[in-house]
Amino acid sequence: MDEEWYSEQLSTQDQQIEKLQSALNQSLQIQAISEKRYEVEHQQLIGMKARSFWQKLTSVFE
Repeated sequence: MDEEWYSEQLSTQDQQIEKLQSALNQSLQIQAISEKRYEVEHQQLIGMKARSFWQKLTSVFE
């Protein structure tokens, strides 16, 4: 009987570990997406700053 209880406990813990690993993977994917988005926006900002005043002004009216 004790062996069955321990087996159930291990099974439950294995399932919990799998769920935690899945949640961690999702979190890491979301973080990677956010970092990529930040990188793209940062590059766009650098590009915008490099443009001349006239280019900036005309882009407002496009």
